[in-house]
Amino acid sequence: MRIRLVPVGAVAVLATAAVVLQPAAVLQSAAAAGTPPTFTNTPLISTLAQPGITTAPNVNSTGNSEPAITFGKDGTMAVDGLAWLPFQVNLWKGHFGATPSYFGAMDTDLNNVGAGRTTLGDEDADVEISSTGTTLLTDLDLILNS
Repeated sequence: MRIRLVPVGAVAVLATAAVVLQPAAVLQSAAAAGTPPTFTNTPLISTLAQPGITTAPNVNSTGNSEPAITFGKDGTMAVDGLAWLPFQVNLWKGHFGATPSYFGAMDTDLNNVGAGRTTLGDEDADVEISSTGTTLLTDLDLILNS
């Protein structure tokens, strides 16, 4: 039982660290402007019509699990989520303190050379903003052979 709880505890610590450890420059600029940093619990929903599939409570929701969040030195924020329908990684971008905008679906066109192979994205993903401000997305793809 203890072994099963270790990954859950590690995820909880990392999620807390992502919320608590905000870029110092962003916190200082917010304090200077007289507005304290805020937290919002706004759900990030990505939609794509899937013929024959009904989702609720959000119509045409692709579903998102295992979110990752990152902050750049200038307060830029990126959030990713693993879609359930279809196999893709959804990405949102914005700035700390504001609800990010939907950037798009990543790894949706994974052409794999080879007869009988099928490649599916979205097995796992992580997002990072580099020191130069470049948004980097890594994902794990599943390759099925016939």
